[in-house]
Amino acid sequence: MQKGAGPVGRRADTFPRRSAQSPVWRAVRKRGHHSISMPLKLLTVLALYHGTLLCGGFNVDERFPVVKEGFTNGSFFGFSVALHHQTEGTNKYL
Repeated sequence: MQKGAGPVGRRADTFPRRSAQSPVWRAVRKRGHHSISMPLKLLTVLALYHGTLLCGGFNVDERFPVVKEGFTNGSFFGFSVALHHQTEGTNKYL
């Protein structure tokens, strides 16, 4: 093996050097290697916004609501959907 040879038999001085003037290293220093591109940021924000438009709340039983209250007035204690058995028609659970 030659003196100063690398692991594959090439001399160490024949490998490309990482010059501070190379365009790749200038971009890394300027933006940072962990930065996200602007189109990807925009796509993420639009996807999150679109997801909030598709979600919404609803009241399951408007005619006969089951109201549960805790000891503190104005609290949301028991704010959940209880299991109900349908009395008319087919046997379905909600």
